Amino acid sequence: MALAGDKNEILGEHGFPSASNLHRSRDKTEDGEDDSKKTRFESCFDQPVDSSVHEIIKLTPSSLPAEHYDAETTEPISCGLSSMDELLSWNRSKANSFNVAVVPLAPREPRLVNCLHRTLVSHDMMGGYLDDRFVQGTNSEAPYAFYHWQYIDIFNYFTHQLVTIPPAVWTSAAHKHGVIVLGTFITEWTNGAAMCEAFLKDEESYRAVADKLVQISQYYGFDGWLVNIENALS
Repeated sequence: MALAGDKNEILGEHGFPSASNLHRSRDKTEDGEDDSKKTRFESCFDQPVDSSVHEIIKLTPSSLPAEHYDAETTEPISCGLSSMDELLSWNRSKANSFNVAVVPLAPREPRLVNCLHRTLVSHDMMGGYLDDRFVQGTNSEAPYAFYHWQYIDIFNYFTHQLVTIPPAVWTSAAHKHGVIVLGTFITEWTNGAAMCEAFLKDEESYRAVADKLVQISQYYGFDGWLVNIENALS
């Protein structure tokens, strides 16, 4: 029962007018006047039977390349860059916005710069980008995980692609525990040797590579790179 001045109003569940109020609004008043002419609560039954609401939904095709989506489920996934051309042409318009980590790096004691000994864990697991590639989660019952972040100073996500961008799930988990995250820049074998000869030939070339790597880490929210040269250098 809600009291408003000298008038009493019966309210139904959740504060809406009760059915009895709506019914009585159609009764005659004591002086014979049709009460329906007076102000009453509007009911959903007052709407025309054939009335409806139409909503137009427009689907805009994604501008990201197909490799940013799983071929079977079409879910967004994490992935790296496989060639120097991909790296040097990278810009924010080609970036995967699904894979941006949003958890800031938590403070840690002692600070990493004050540690004489540092522990780096490298996630070199079956080529990488397994269940953890699904940025919106997975139904896997036993995804790879570990529970000893307090013993780790640096976490490196490793694959054998030229440029490995850590999945956001790992960056977010590490940052929550104050652990910095590194992607991987790797060159291997004969192709790697030729690639190194090309981008290390002068300062302009290797600065262009370094600048792109910095831009990528800043965009995706991780902290730097493990540079892994596994080939001969002149």
